[in-house]
Amino acid sequence: MGVGTAAWCTSRVSLSVDVFVYASGGDWRVLEPEAPGHNLAGFESWPMIKPADSLAAFRGTVSARLANIERAAARALRIGGGVVIW
Repeated sequence: MGVGTAAWCTSRVSLSVDVFVYASGGDWRVLEPEAPGHNLAGFESWPMIKPADSLAAFRGTVSARLANIERAAARALRIGGGVVIW
């Protein structure tokens, strides 16, 4: 299953996880995701599963979002940056 919105989902993905680094002067700069979709972190509101929906598809999508957060945290640790979820 890809990281895009699954067919069962009625809400749009709106939470992003991004890695940032501190620039000169204390400002921070958000980095591009390492691959398309790697910045998807969650849903604005988590959808309810309808009886006809696949629990496996829901779990797969949630697992992909959590993996993106883990991936961003690992990248931030490697480069001395931070993570923002917004």
